[in-house]
Amino acid sequence: MKLYLPGFLLLCLFIAAPTWGQSEPVPVPRPAILELLDDMREGALIVRIPTNAKKISAIQATIDRPNLSEAQRKRLTEQLESVQEETEKFYRDVRASFLTFYSWSEIYFLPDYAVAGYLKGQTEGQFLNEQMQQDPTIILEENQHWFAVVNNPTDPTGSIYKSVIIKDQNWETLAPPFPHTKENLGTKIRIIFTLADEVGEWAPVVNKFQERIEKIYTKYQEKYTELKDTP
Repeated sequence: MKLYLPGFLLLCLFIAAPTWGQSEPVPVPRPAILELLDDMREGALIVRIPTNAKKISAIQATIDRPNLSEAQRKRLTEQLESVQEETEKFYRDVRASFLTFYSWSEIYFLPDYAVAGYLKGQTEGQFLNEQMQQDPTIILEENQHWFAVVNNPTDPTGSIYKSVIIKDQNWETLAPPFPHTKENLGTKIRIIFTLADEVGEWAPVVNKFQERIEKIYTKYQEKYTELKDTP
């Protein structure tokens, strides 16, 4: 006896036949650096500000000793004023440079002595205002944040560098290809003097940091788009 398949079933088999043995295309995963930079754009960057707090406290404690001579007290007072002025100038330069040239996310400024407490959840009243004073009215409104560590280290060759290093909420340095920035200032290499003159010494460094973020985002977005659109 012969068996006959209904006509509609044959039609279904005929339509499905070309896809037999073919697998669904695998989605191209979006690069992690793009996800990170997108998250950062919706979050905030907290710039850690060196304050020389320990050094200032040590000098002040020495000044307060009753057995100091007037000459010693005068010399230490001048030293204290010099350190304070240098610290305040550093903050003004860094603050102005970030506010002028960094635009990837919201930005806040945190004194170095408050970082440990901040990481433990002590977040209220910690951020610095324009006068370099901790201001309880400045509140972090974004859900996610990262830290920018700015410093002037000296490398083993003796060259002076200014650097911007980004850390996550656990104080871990972000891995490559995140575009941390280091600029050689010992020989004034690649320094844009007009930026430094108009804003401060940190202007070229922060400007470069912003440019590197934009460049790497564009680079990986173009690669991702190309792979995603490839049949």
